[in-house]
Amino acid sequence: MHHNLSGDGKNTIESNRQKVVPLIEEAANKGADLVVLGEMVSCKGVTNIFAEEAESIPGPTTDFYAAIAKEIDCYIVVGLPERDGNEVYNVSVMLGPQGELVGKYRKVTLPREEIQQGISPGY
Repeated sequence: MHHNLSGDGKNTIESNRQKVVPLIEEAANKGADLVVLGEMVSCKGVTNIFAEEAESIPGPTTDFYAAIAKEIDCYIVVGLPERDGNEVYNVSVMLGPQGELVGKYRKVTLPREEIQQGISPGY
């Protein structure tokens, strides 16, 4: 199932989080043990400059989805920009059914646009 979060440009990271909660709950209610959200889902419709919205991991977005994962007893993978010191990475994070951070993957092969925005490859 594919849902478009892009809107009128008034989206915020917080509103994007709220928009996907019913979709996550629907998947869990249908028996999903794993819900995978899109790449950079936290920023869709908010900004095209992902580094502007980068946050630490753990941080507000991972804390939010960790609580949802615990509440519905499943794994959730969410994509977001991570700030680690001066570096920004395009990251997928897996959160577990106990609300724990299971792991994260920093995208290695970046498109030119992400490099130009200051996203670092995750080696």
